[in-house]
Amino acid sequence: MNSSLSNRCIALWEAAQRFNEEKGEFWSYVFSYISGRMKSALTRKEKNREEM
Repeated sequence: MNSSLSNRCIALWEAAQRFNEEKGEFWSYVFSYISGRMKSALTRKEKNREEM
Protein backbone atom coordinates (compact mmCIF):
# COMPACT_ATOMS: atom_id res chain seq x y z
CA MET A 1 0.00 0.00 0.00
CA ASN A 2 1.46 3.39 -0.91
CA SER A 3 1.87 6.08 1.73
CA SER A 4 -0.77 8.38 0.20
CA LEU A 5 -3.43 5.70 0.41
CA SER A 6 -2.27 4.73 3.89
CA ASN A 7 -2.53 8.35 5.03
CA ARG A 8 -6.07 8.62 3.65
CA CYS A 9 -7.08 5.40 5.41
CA ILE A 10 -5.70 6.73 8.68
CA ALA A 11 -7.48 10.05 8.13
CA LEU A 12 -10.75 8.16 7.49
CA TRP A 13 -10.31 6.24 10.72
CA GLU A 14 -9.54 9.44 12.65
CA ALA A 15 -12.56 11.19 11.13
CA ALA A 16 -14.80 8.29 12.17
CA GLN A 17 -13.46 8.55 15.73
CA ARG A 18 -14.02 12.32 15.91
CA PHE A 19 -17.37 12.50 14.10
CA ASN A 20 -20.30 14.07 15.96
CA GLU A 21 -23.60 13.28 14.23
CA GLU A 22 -25.23 16.32 15.83
CA LYS A 23 -23.01 18.56 13.69
CA GLY A 24 -23.85 17.18 10.23
CA GLU A 25 -23.55 14.27 7.84
CA PHE A 26 -20.75 11.76 8.13
CA TRP A 27 -19.52 11.79 4.51
CA SER A 28 -19.44 15.59 4.39
CA TYR A 29 -17.31 15.58 7.52
CA VAL A 30 -15.03 12.84 6.19
CA PHE A 31 -14.48 14.70 2.91
CA SER A 32 -13.51 17.92 4.64
CA TYR A 33 -11.36 16.12 7.23
CA ILE A 34 -9.39 14.13 4.65
CA SER A 35 -9.04 17.18 2.38
CA GLY A 36 -7.65 19.16 5.30
CA ARG A 37 -5.17 16.42 6.16
CA MET A 38 -4.01 16.20 2.53
CA LYS A 39 -3.55 19.98 2.30
CA SER A 40 -1.59 20.01 5.55
CA ALA A 41 0.67 17.21 4.30
CA LEU A 42 1.33 19.04 1.04
CA THR A 43 2.13 22.25 2.92
CA ARG A 44 4.59 20.42 5.19
CA LYS A 45 6.18 18.71 2.18
CA GLU A 46 6.60 22.03 0.36
CA LYS A 47 7.99 23.71 3.47
CA ASN A 48 10.55 20.92 3.91
CA ARG A 49 11.53 21.22 0.24
CA GLU A 50 12.14 24.97 0.62
CA GLU A 51 14.36 24.40 3.66
CA MET A 52 16.71 22.18 1.66
